Amino acid sequence: PPSLPIYRIPYSPETSIAQAPTYWGSLLQGADLTTHWSLGNAGSVGGPVVLLTVITPGGTTNSHEFYRTVQIPSGGSLVDVTLTAAELAVAGFGPGEYLISFAAFNQSDVKLGEFLGNRLDIIESGTPEAFLIAQQIANNGMAGILETWDVPAGDPMEGQLADRAFTYDEAVSVIALIRSGHPEAARKILEGLQ
Repeated sequence: PPSLPIYRIPYSPETSIAQAPTYWGSLLQGADLTTHWSLGNAGSVGGPVVLLTVITPGGTTNSHEFYRTVQIPSGGSLVDVTLTAAELAVAGFGPGEYLISFAAFNQSDVKLGEFLGNRLDIIESGTPEAFLIAQQIANNGMAGILETWDVPAGDPMEGQLADRAFTYDEAVSVIALIRSGHPEAARKILEGLQ
């Protein structure tokens, strides 16, 4: 029988990665790690891009690589890449300090960009700092600031206390996070107070 032609969608050479992917610098043990990528495509045709996340335990060279392939439409796209808690556990990542690096490649294996040596802390569940970091992640809309009051919906004081943070509480949290070795979480609070 005659062979059918193989049609390939032309790849746009104009794909790019302009900035480092963003992520929370602290991750609770047993949680997924999600990174947010901003990928550009100035071409008129979309195409695949391979996203690489490399995690290395502090003080070692024992890196583990995680690859994801995504389609980037013309005009570019924001892409969330999630490494599941199971993937991280299989790689042997428990509580501790890590370096996380990122790179993006086109389908011809040409590197579009890389961002090396960013810090990632995996926090043991059930510790005081894990509580602070979990609250910080839950309040993502407050730019890293911790809410002073946990006011249930419908409470008569909800309007006065919900989504409120007091400087003293934030300062104590910053001190606790720095003393427990989590400067990135502390930095997010300080940036939110500016």
